[in-house]
Amino acid sequence: MWKNIQINKQNIDFETGRATLIKCPNNSDYAGWKFWHPSKLIRTGKNSYALSLGYTDDFKFKLFKNGNGKWNKNEVIAEKEISIAEFENMFRIMNENISAPIPKQDSFVRVTEPAPINIRDVEIEECLKNN
Repeated sequence: MWKNIQINKQNIDFETGRATLIKCPNNSDYAGWKFWHPSKLIRTGKNSYALSLGYTDDFKFKLFKNGNGKWNKNEVIAEKEISIAEFENMFRIMNENISAPIPKQDSFVRVTEPAPINIRDVEIEECLKNN
């Protein structure tokens, strides 16, 4: 069965024709890790700054970490394979924030119909009249 999870476009690190490099969220246990995901399974998300990742329960997410130095920034220094439950938990907060419905807010402008004025009852002061 296919599942989708919403991620932020800021988590995209690099795109090729076939795959997309996605950074793990900074507030997760896997901060600094990345993984490749097929570009065919990435679609537009629920808002303009979101993407939807498609996956099944059979997927294996292979995370890797690159070096931070000048000479090893392209070297893979660590690899790890995580389960679907760990993957969903990693993006849980981001997915909830994007998928949450926007509460309907009342307008601050209240329009009321003014009471009708009877012209015969209006008195104009003498200082306001043109002589």
